[in-house]
Amino acid sequence: MNASIPFPRMFVVRQKFPPSPAVDIPAVVRSEFTAQNVLSRLKPRAQIAVAVGSRGIHNIKSIVSAVLDVLRAAGATPFIIPAMGSHGGATPEGQLGVLESYGITEHSMSVPIRASMDVERIGASADGVDVFCSAEALRSDGIVLVNRVKPHTDFQGTLGSGVVKMSVIGLGKRAGAAACHAAATRLGYEPTLRSLACVVLRAAPILCGVAVVEN
Repeated sequence: MNASIPFPRMFVVRQKFPPSPAVDIPAVVRSEFTAQNVLSRLKPRAQIAVAVGSRGIHNIKSIVSAVLDVLRAAGATPFIIPAMGSHGGATPEGQLGVLESYGITEHSMSVPIRASMDVERIGASADGVDVFCSAEALRSDGIVLVNRVKPHTDFQGTLGSGVVKMSVIGLGKRAGAAACHAAATRLGYEPTLRSLACVVLRAAPILCGVAVVEN
């Protein structure tokens, strides 16, 4: 650096954002499940798979706990499945470890966590792309997806990273994630996600999605 060139003048700038209002997570979850008429569709003792991903959602432990409480109060029997594609090393142990890092364990949630990586092929998209889904999820009476909704880092469009992407890549485990990403290099991310999600929504017992938005 040339010492004869003076360093530009610098100023310290601080920006203060107003604090976010407190959110009563259990109350909001109960209200939305009721408002969306989800609970009335549950049969007594229905086995409900609560799909939890690998994103660092701020209140994910509280959100998942509230979802489980609502389902149990409605007479269902919920359990957790990791829905994170190939994250966690694409192993049951690795995906259990990801959930544990968020405080989500069988002990803390008082429900089983079924972390099998087994999938079933449930069809193909209009473009001929194989679609896979968690075998544990398919054996359930209903699937509740819990995921954050935000813009995607790899593509821009009307569809970003949220419950639709989770239904394809998260529930698809390693096989589903690999098939989707390979197809996306040819067809584009958003068209691929949309076409594969149509197959999942037809073939899998998706009950609802809990879409989390963070500011």
